[in-house]
Formats: sequence, C-alpha cells, structure tokens
Amino acid sequence: MYRLYLYDNDIVIGKYKTTTDDMTLIYKEYGEEIILDGLRKGFSIEQQTTKYKIFIEAIHKQKSNCQKIRASDLYMYLSCYSSLYKFNQVNDDHMFFKKKKKKSKVCNNQTL
Repeated sequence: MYRLYLYDNDIVIGKYKTTTDDMTLIYKEYGEEIILDGLRKGFSIEQQTTKYKIFIEAIHKQKSNCQKIRASDLYMYLSCYSSLYKFNQVNDDHMFFKKKKKKSKVCNNQTL
C-alpha cells in the first residue's frame, strides 16, 4: 500500500491511497477514463489539457484560501493531474510516494 502526496507551490493538495507507485498504472486508474470521455464528446487533447489546468488552478486557489474541498474534487484533481502527467504537461516535482509499512505484532517480547 502506498500514499501519493500531491503538492502545488509547497501546499499539500491531497494524499491518496494507491496500490502502486507506478504513475502509468495510476493514470490508467484515474486519468484514462476522463480523457476517453472527453474524446467521445468531441474535445481535443489540447482542449482537455487546458480544462485540466484550469481545474487544478481552481483547487489550488481554494486550498490557498483555506476553503474546504470536496473529496470528489480531490479525486478529480488526481484524475486531471495524472492526465496532464501522461501528456508531459506536468512533471513529478509535485508528488511523492510513501510506502506504508506493515506493523509486526509483538507478543511477550517476541515478534510474530
């Protein structure tokens, strides 16, 4: 189990539970569907990436102003970010993964 942390200008935007630290798989899980949906609706990749950037900026502004952000908007942020990552519009300077360690059980001073 991993946690993906996304930052924007030194502000933590969100943290997400993931099963991998591979951005290609995260894109497949979160970003691919919104791109395909946009293409089905007739929006070009350029139009979509522009909208994703606008959405990301809006969430950053909300977070900067200490406003509450709905969980669904945070997952949309992840979808937009992973889509932009796929098209090399953002880099990985704004994210990092942290692997969750399993705690071992200790019973009578013996590790199980």
